[in-house]
Amino acid sequence: MSTDPTTRIDVNGTQIDVPVYVDQETTQAIADQVTATIKTIEDSSERIDTQRFALEACMKFAVDLAAEREKAAHAQNEIGVQMASVNSSVESLLKLLE
Repeated sequence: MSTDPTTRIDVNGTQIDVPVYVDQETTQAIADQVTATIKTIEDSSERIDTQRFALEACMKFAVDLAAEREKAAHAQNEIGVQMASVNSSVESLLKLLE
C-alpha cells in the first residue's frame, strides 16, 4: 500500500483519486489540461466513444512527453559538447601559464 498523498480530482466529469503532484492546485491544473484535451478530441468526433477519447488523450500526452525527453537529451548532449570545449580552452590557458 502506497503512503504517497492522494487527492480526488475531476477529469472530464469523472472523479478519480490520483497522487498529488506538487500540490492540490497543480494536480487539478493537470487534470484540467487532460479534460481540455479530451474535450478537443470529442469536439472533432461525430460519435461518442469515451474510451477511445481517453486513449487518444493518453497518446497525445505520451507523444508530447517523448518529444520533450528527446529535446532534453539533445540539450544535455549539447551542454556536454560545450563543456568539453570549455575544458579544452582552460587546459590550453593553463599550459600557457606554466
